[in-house]
Amino acid sequence: MRPFLILASMAFLWVAVQGLVDPTGLASTVGLDLARPGATNEIRASYGGQSLAIALILAHGAWRPVAARPALALLTALCTGLVLGRTVDAVLNGWPPAFVFGLWVAEAGMAIAGAVLLGILRVA
Repeated sequence: MRPFLILASMAFLWVAVQGLVDPTGLASTVGLDLARPGATNEIRASYGGQSLAIALILAHGAWRPVAARPALALLTALCTGLVLGRTVDAVLNGWPPAFVFGLWVAEAGMAIAGAVLLGILRVA
């Protein structure tokens, strides 16, 4: 469980740094245009600050055994929600670009791995 939480924490930390330091660059990788006022603020808050908070919770879970299951539950729920949102969008708007599809696959993998580690999904 610990290596999984460390890797997930690093992934969210990468997103956080990108969101805080280069919100326009991060937004362009997923096809967002930040020309409107407040757009970079939203990217810094959601992708930057929120991802940093998640990364810290996951890191805490990796280093403190008592916090591992709650951190894993957070990661599993978050990634399941991301996958659900991306799936709904794909049904309504068609297949996403390759980079976004890669995120979809990675998030699905983290959701499934988290569910297996939590014992929600049993692997026979």
